[in-house]
Amino acid sequence: MKRLALPILLLGILLFSPLRSLRVTAGFLFAVLAVSELAHRVLPRMIGVGREERVVRVNRFEPFTVRLVVVNRWPLPVRSVLVCDEPGGLRPSGPTAFLVALAPSERRVLEWPAEAHERGEFHAGPVEISGPGPFGLRPWRRAVPAPFTVIAYPASRPLSLAHRRGLASGAIASANRLDEDVTRYRSLREYVPGDELRRINWKVSARLGGLFSVEYAPSISVPALILLDLAEPDYPVAHRQAMMERAIETAASLVTHFAALKQPVGLVAVAGIPGREGFPSLALRGGPDHAVAILETLARVRPYPDRVPLARLVMQSGVAVPTGTLLCVVSPPLAAEDRAGLRDLRRRGIWLEAFFVTSVATRPDDARLGGVVSHAVAEQGELLDG
Repeated sequence: MKRLALPILLLGILLFSPLRSLRVTAGFLFAVLAVSELAHRVLPRMIGVGREERVVRVNRFEPFTVRLVVVNRWPLPVRSVLVCDEPGGLRPSGPTAFLVALAPSERRVLEWPAEAHERGEFHAGPVEISGPGPFGLRPWRRAVPAPFTVIAYPASRPLSLAHRRGLASGAIASANRLDEDVTRYRSLREYVPGDELRRINWKVSARLGGLFSVEYAPSISVPALILLDLAEPDYPVAHRQAMMERAIETAASLVTHFAALKQPVGLVAVAGIPGREGFPSLALRGGPDHAVAILETLARVRPYPDRVPLARLVMQSGVAVPTGTLLCVVSPPLAAEDRAGLRDLRRRGIWLEAFFVTSVATRPDDARLGGVVSHAVAEQGELLDG
């Protein structure tokens, strides 16, 4: 009501004052207030704000750039607009507020650098735009949602793992001649008594006047299912957070390792994801897109409050585990019942390899699983005893 008092007074003077000079002055001031009010209501809607990208996927600590697009839809220049972006959980390494002037219909791209210092899903925004009205009156302000999501993958490290067992014919070279892949030609050699007749290259033999056999390159396929245990009771309280993050990074390193070898890879985890029910599980599949989907899941996982039998989870997860699958168990040293349950999986034709996340209090024998290739993942993330 107070804001309307001056315009009403000026309008009254304009209409009823006997003094012409006073009417002119009142008319001018009334026009100034009217233009300011119009700009206050219309101008915030004439400044458009958006994002060049709405979702960005990065590695932890990897610098990236957040880009804002500001457009002036007003037919007049806007001399001063303050654009302030809310970084959310991101770590900006430069200013996130910009003071700009926009010509009519001008489109401006504003940038600010950032990093994600933790794995996870982060949301930036909203964007607040503000500015003074004409003649310095009636400043305006508007919050634009402009959602922006950053998915920060867990850190991963290169792994050096020896794969000696697998399914015949694949992308991994093997030293075992029994794993020869008839689709991977290697060389010709002179015939040796005992060679199968189907190995003889009759055209070359006829041309060279002797028998020559074809050799094929041995290769195997190792489909890998990663079993990640993030049950809080399985971890010591004193080192729980650090060990869980190390377990997640180990799982991410395994995903990257098998994806680089062009092997099918899947995930089953004793973990929770905010906003979702059930345990995360992704089927055994190949291809970089599927590996990215697993890394995004690992970026979002959170600890689970209760202990879950690991072998039972694998069989009830809904993920098909064919014979010859390599089950990579990533967990702290296991209780006796979990050790026994995982060993029983070998009767189903599932191979095991254990990656035990250790602490300073872990005994060497606890970081081994009898009859199974086992690794101790030390505090710096490297594999020991592998």
